Amino acid sequence: MLQLNNVSKLYGEQYALSNINLEINRSDFIGLIGANGAGKSTLMKVILGLVPHYGGEIIWKGQKISSKNQLTLLQDTKALIETPQFFPTLTGKENLIYFTKLDGTYSEQRVKNALQFVNLLDAKDKQFRHYSLGMKQKLGIARVFATNCSFIILDEPFNGLDPIAKSEMKQILKKLYESGKTLLVSSHLLEELEELSNRILFLENGQLKQDIVWHHDADTMFEISINRMQATNIQQFVNQYHITYDLTLNGDKIFVKAERAVLPAIYTLFIQHGIDFFEVTNATKQL
Repeated sequence: MLQLNNVSKLYGEQYALSNINLEINRSDFIGLIGANGAGKSTLMKVILGLVPHYGGEIIWKGQKISSKNQLTLLQDTKALIETPQFFPTLTGKENLIYFTKLDGTYSEQRVKNALQFVNLLDAKDKQFRHYSLGMKQKLGIARVFATNCSFIILDEPFNGLDPIAKSEMKQILKKLYESGKTLLVSSHLLEELEELSNRILFLENGQLKQDIVWHHDADTMFEISINRMQATNIQQFVNQYHITYDLTLNGDKIFVKAERAVLPAIYTLFIQHGIDFFEVTNATKQL
């Protein structure tokens, strides 16, 4: 659907993006992970045509994007870059009416459906300036949802949200994906997107370091810290159970590749064999 070939962007003598090669397929949910300054926002802006004079080429549905055709080619793409911008003295509903009319997609039912999709129906008559940050982000999603687009780009939608608002945002993004949208969503934290995405891209200093297909149905790797001093039979234990539970011993840690539901049975075996353990962490998150 979207292909980037050797895309680079230079600011002065510093590369914000360096030779990015990437293909985004229909029905992908891509999590774009990287620290602040890694190039996430720049990559999104280049795709959207908001940053001119870049190197390489971007191809959308078989056609190379240029300054002459980008508006036509990208009309099926919607994005929220940084903080959603709306008219502060208009209500949430009035803002959606305005922008759907601007897009040529307005209908009263469409606006209602969009507000309902992000759980803002009860706040539809409140002025935007009185919305919390989480509500502002949700209205931004509603604006995107109301347009019938197929490809959605979201820049740090979790930024600044409290835990409850983050949980709500995850559910909204999940519903967007399940409705058939292709998503490219950035974050500086892997855990915000690992439950949702089917691919993870890691950006570092403008370079694409990893492109990982993310299998949600695959087993998780857990890291269990043990006391080697008190567990003289630890290697025998690992040898005995490594096939049943996929155990690996590395120093004072045992790695277990299994579903989370299997862990209590492993804990019981530790106790039965006199193996002290202190900490269990999700090693998958340390990719």
